[in-house]
Amino acid sequence: MKPVAATTGVLQTGRATAVRPLRFALLLTATTLLAVGLRIVFWWMQSRSGAVQPGDSTEYVQGALHLLQGSYATGDKWLRPPLYPLFLAATFAVVGVDLSRAMLVQA
Repeated sequence: MKPVAATTGVLQTGRATAVRPLRFALLLTATTLLAVGLRIVFWWMQSRSGAVQPGDSTEYVQGALHLLQGSYATGDKWLRPPLYPLFLAATFAVVGVDLSRAMLVQA
C-alpha cells in the first residue's frame, strides 16, 4: 500500500484515512442515541407530571378531536394550519386520545 501525504506533511497509510468514516459514523450514532434518549426522558417526566405545554396546544387538540368526530368546524374561525391537527387526529386514531403517547410519537 502506497503512503499518502496528509495536509500536515506526515505520511499516512490508506488504512488510517479509512478510520475517519468509521469515527464519524460512531459519533453520529452516539449523538443520535443521546438525542433520542433525552427526548424519551423529557417525555417520561412530562407525562408523569401531567403538565401540558402552555400556548395554543389546546386549540390543536380540539381541532384533532373535531376531525375524529367527522367535522373540522369548531364554531369560531380556525386560524391555525390544518396539518398538525390532522397529524394529531391520525395519532389519536391509532394510539387513543392520550397526549403523552402523541408526544412520544412526535418526539
